[in-house]
Amino acid sequence: MDGGNFMIKKYVIITLTILLLVGCAETGEIYTEKYDSSNDEISFTNKIISDMTPIVEDVIDSGESELFHLLLDVWNNVSNEAVSAPADQTYFVAKYIDNYDGDTYRFQIQSAYQISQNAKGSGATITPVDLANYGFSPEEEIKVRALLIDTPEMKDESNGKPQPFAVESKNYAMQLLKNAKTITLAYDKGDKQDRYSRHLMYVWVDSELLSVKLLENGYGKVAYINEPNTTYLEEYKKAEQEAIEQKVGIWRIQ
Repeated sequence: MDGGNFMIKKYVIITLTILLLVGCAETGEIYTEKYDSSNDEISFTNKIISDMTPIVEDVIDSGESELFHLLLDVWNNVSNEAVSAPADQTYFVAKYIDNYDGDTYRFQIQSAYQISQNAKGSGATITPVDLANYGFSPEEEIKVRALLIDTPEMKDESNGKPQPFAVESKNYAMQLLKNAKTITLAYDKGDKQDRYSRHLMYVWVDSELLSVKLLENGYGKVAYINEPNTTYLEEYKKAEQEAIEQKVGIWRIQ
C-alpha cells in the first residue's frame, strides 16, 4: 500500500472517530462501558482504544474510561466481606468546595452514573445519567452530611469553642478532599435528606470511604444509625474498634 494513502486513511479514521465522540457528547447520547470482573479479557471498547493513536486514547481512556474504572473500584471496594456492592447504585461525581467540620461538606455536583450488576454476577455496566433525574441541575452546590458518623463539633454548645479533635478532624477531611483525584457521592436506601435539607450520603475520596478513614484515626465515632441507611455500618464499626484499641484521636481522652 502506498505510504501516503495509508497515512491519509489513518488520519481520516482518527478524525471521524473524534467527530463521532464529540457528536455523542453534544447530542447527549449515553455512552455505556461494560466491565467484566470475572476475567481479564480486554473489553471491546478498550480494544478499539488500544488500536488507535494516543490522540484518540486521550479523548476516552484518560477521561471517561479512567473515571469508570475508579467508579468500579468504589463499587467493589469494601473491606468487610459481609458487605456487598449494591446491585444497582447511582454515584455522583463532585467537586469539593469546603467543609464545616469532619462530617459536613459542600460540593458541586458535576455528573451522575448508574452502575448495574450484570447477569449472573459477571461484572457491571456503567451508564451516565441525567442529573435532572435526581433533581440536580448541572454544577449545583449541595451540602452533604456524611452517613453513620459523628465528628467533634467546631462550636461546643457550652462554650462556643471547638471540641477536642474538632480542628484535627476538619483539617484531615479537608486535606483528603482537596487532594482527591475524584470525589464520589452516593445515597443509601433510606432518607435522602435530614431536617436541615442536607443530603445524607456516603463520600469516597478516590476509591476509599472518607468516613472510614476518619474513624480509623479516631476523628469521629459511629452514630445516627437509622435503618435502612446502614449498608456500610459493619465496616464503620470495624474501623471504630481499631481506633478504640489503638487509643487514637477522641479515644485517647475517653
